[in-house]
Amino acid sequence: MLFEKIVTLYSNCKHHFVPIIGKSNAIYTFGKQIVNVY
Repeated sequence: MLFEKIVTLYSNCKHHFVPIIGKSNAIYTFGKQIVNVY
């Protein structure tokens, strides 16, 4: 079984006080997990 989901990430840099916005792609297949951040 293969499952793919795109998640939007929101974070904040504690040093520069700058927001960080990105997307992550998580794939689960046969008990393994692969995460790609772009």
